[in-house]
Amino acid sequence: MRSIKARFEHSKASQPLYGDYLHLAIAVRDQNFSNRSIGLAFNELVSKAEYESSERKQLLKYLRTLTRGLKGVEEGRLKAENHVKSLFWKLNDEPVASCN
Repeated sequence: MRSIKARFEHSKASQPLYGDYLHLAIAVRDQNFSNRSIGLAFNELVSKAEYESSERKQLLKYLRTLTRGLKGVEEGRLKAENHVKSLFWKLNDEPVASCN
């Protein structure tokens, strides 16, 4: 597997008008990189001036989902669905039928 930085540089060379975050997203997409690797690459490759610290947390979260591909998207959907069900349960004090 190529490193994130090598994939980032390849993307940057082929599409020079894209921003650093977009190049990083392209580099990690469907590659199953660890959260630590993505965090280190984000801090090294994306300019701190581009995004505020509050935005950076959400951007990192998205990259972590993106690296897992469709599996990550499906996990995120299920977590959101279960969260909504639990909130509904708390409001009504009774079980909720499946959202499917």
